[in-house]
Amino acid sequence: MLVTTNSFLYRRSAFNVIGLYREDLPVLGDWQAPLVTLTSTVLDSQEALKQLLLERHDFEIKMLSALFELLSIRLAERDAEAAALACELETVRASVNWRLTRPLRVLARPFRRG
Repeated sequence: MLVTTNSFLYRRSAFNVIGLYREDLPVLGDWQAPLVTLTSTVLDSQEALKQLLLERHDFEIKMLSALFELLSIRLAERDAEAAALACELETVRASVNWRLTRPLRVLARPFRRG
């Protein structure tokens, strides 16, 4: 008679999936239970990791979408500001004062730095 000290502790839920000791296996002891439990644990861990990665991916997509939306709004604001400034510049250049002071600007040009 051979006695071993091999033992395996697993949860009740695993016992319900695996079942009782199998004496029909041609090995010393029942290795099916640890292997099935280990396999299911690895698969559960892989599924949990996959789920975690999917959640992280979804979060990153939401954050990038929000950032894109914010940048689009800021770009639209800058475009509106540039259009308003261009309109204001055209208004100044079309004014009578701008046309009347043109000779003074031309005379002052050689004295400017740059």
